[in-house]
Amino acid sequence: MRFSYNLNSESKEPDQNYSVYFQPNFGFIPYQKNLPPTPYQLVQRSGDDKPSEEVTRSFTALTTQKMIDEKVTNIEEIKLKGEIRSKTKKLNNELSSLLFRSAREEVFDFVNDPKAITSTGIMQWLQGRVSSLRIDSKNGTYIPYLYNEPIQIYLDEMPVSPGQVSNMSSSEIALVKVIKGFFAGASGGGNGAIAIYTRRGSSSGKIIDRSQPSQLRQITLSGYDKEAPFESPIYDNEGFKKISKDTRSVLYWSPNQEVQPQESTPIQFYNNDDAKKYRIIIMGYDKTNETPLYYNEVLP
Repeated sequence: MRFSYNLNSESKEPDQNYSVYFQPNFGFIPYQKNLPPTPYQLVQRSGDDKPSEEVTRSFTALTTQKMIDEKVTNIEEIKLKGEIRSKTKKLNNELSSLLFRSAREEVFDFVNDPKAITSTGIMQWLQGRVSSLRIDSKNGTYIPYLYNEPIQIYLDEMPVSPGQVSNMSSSEIALVKVIKGFFAGASGGGNGAIAIYTRRGSSSGKIIDRSQPSQLRQITLSGYDKEAPFESPIYDNEGFKKISKDTRSVLYWSPNQEVQPQESTPIQFYNNDDAKKYRIIIMGYDKTNETPLYYNEVLP
C-alpha cells in the first residue's frame, strides 16, 4: 500500500524537513482475568521426558516436507501478456481510484478495444454482457438490477440517476466497470454498482496521466508475503525414495480446481504411510449464480 502525504503550509514550496514512519502495533496486552478452569495441571518436566506421539509425528512431517521442497525444482513461471488487456488494466488504474476497485469487477474498455464501440446507449449495450445483471426499461429510462436488486450508477465516481446515462453514447466513454458486491466507494449499500468513466482529453482516448511526478512525499508499506506453492512428492522419482517415513497430514491442496458440468474431475496424489481415513474439504462458488459451495466429509 502506497501513501502520499505532505504538511499543510502557507508556503507554496513543500517543506522537506520532516519524515513520517508507520509502525505496526505489536504491543503486548496482558490477560487481566483468571484463566478458565481446566482438568490439566502444569508440572515441571524432567530431563528424560520424551515427546508425545503427536509431537513426534508433526516433527517427522515437517522434516519430510522440507525434503520434498528441496527435491522439487519449479520451472520459471510462463507469463502471457495480452496487449489490449494490459492497456485496459493501465486505463483502469489511471481512471479509477482505489475506492472503486474490486476483485469482483468486469471492465469494458472503449478506448483500446474497437469491438466495444457501439451506436446504442451504454445501458442497452451492457444488457446480456454481465452475468446476474439485468437492464429494465421504465418510461424510456434504463434501470440496472444486479441479483434482482437495483444498483447505483456512478459517472466519473459521482452518483447519478439512471436517466442521466441511459442514452449516453460510447464515443463519450473511456471505460465502464460493473462491480459486484461491496466496495469501498459504495454509498448506502454494498450490492454493487456500474461505474462509467468519460474520455478525458482528445478524442483519440488520451487521458490525464496521474503517474507524473508529484510534490507529495510517498511511503510504501509491505503487505502479505507471497504464498508458498504446495509441493507433493512424486515417489517415481529416485530422490523421494530416501524418505523413510511419510507422515504428512495434508496430502493434496489446490487453490484453483476447475470442474466441468456432467464430467468427473480426477485428482491424483501420493498417500502417506499411515493414513486410515481421509477428510475432504471443498470450497468454491457456483458459476451460474455465484452461490458459495462447501463440502466437508470424512471418508474411510
